[in-house]
Amino acid sequence: MFICTLTSWVRLLTLRCDESWTNSKPTDRADELPGRLLQRLRKFLEANGARINIPEDRSFETEGETIESGLKRTIAGRDTVMRSLIRAVYRFRDATLVDAKKDDFGSAFQNLYRELERAESLVGPS
Repeated sequence: MFICTLTSWVRLLTLRCDESWTNSKPTDRADELPGRLLQRLRKFLEANGARINIPEDRSFETEGETIESGLKRTIAGRDTVMRSLIRAVYRFRDATLVDAKKDDFGSAFQNLYRELERAESLVGPS
């Protein structure tokens, strides 16, 4: 829900503000607001691990599309890591509790540890 709202907000912002950042001269604070919002959004996302490219043609539209793309890519990467971690937990649980899978314990434990390290490198230590 949050991502859908955020991407819709970025699209709306970019549709209303299609002048170039480099060529526009804001006449009042209202003209500066969309650019400042996109910059604040970019800084927030980068501070939280998103990798966002800088577009060659810096307009509000391209900046919004770039931020949206970086956000989607970051969320997809985190989703992949979380799904792998969940699979590793279930595999370890089965190797611990299911008699037929007890010989997979060592491998399941190593896999769980590897996925935990991968998640920790993405999110940071707790």
